[in-house]
Amino acid sequence: METQKLAQLKIVGIEIRTQNAPGKAEQDIPALWGKFMSENISAQLPNKVSEEIYCVYCEYEGDHLAPYTALIGYAIPESAAVPSLFKAIDIPTSDYAVFKAEGDLTAGAVFDAWNTIWKTDLNRTYMADFEVYGEEATNPKDGKIEIFVAIK
Repeated sequence: METQKLAQLKIVGIEIRTQNAPGKAEQDIPALWGKFMSENISAQLPNKVSEEIYCVYCEYEGDHLAPYTALIGYAIPESAAVPSLFKAIDIPTSDYAVFKAEGDLTAGAVFDAWNTIWKTDLNRTYMADFEVYGEEATNPKDGKIEIFVAIK
């Protein structure tokens, strides 16, 4: 694990409210990914900064066991307008612990990485955490992503 300080990001996409309870997030988040892909969200956001996909976890009601918002989308410029069908999340400037998930991203690699994170003693802010799906995630059956966890 390394740490990085990142500047504020504006992410726009589609969201769902969920929590890490049995049968909840493990159904809700894949369903959100399915909607994201089937509705071709990428084509609906013309002001993307890059083709990297962000999966943001924010609006926590407490720690990682409390309800939170999951949003899948793209970074856009701060000044860009947000299309009416989408939600914008501002990820604040913060220090982040950076983790990697590798392997089959559709069948446990990401969840396993989060299980490792939840067992750490990180001093988390619970402001916004996120996964970045870049070029190394193009083949999700054998991909790599980075997970950024906001820390104090």
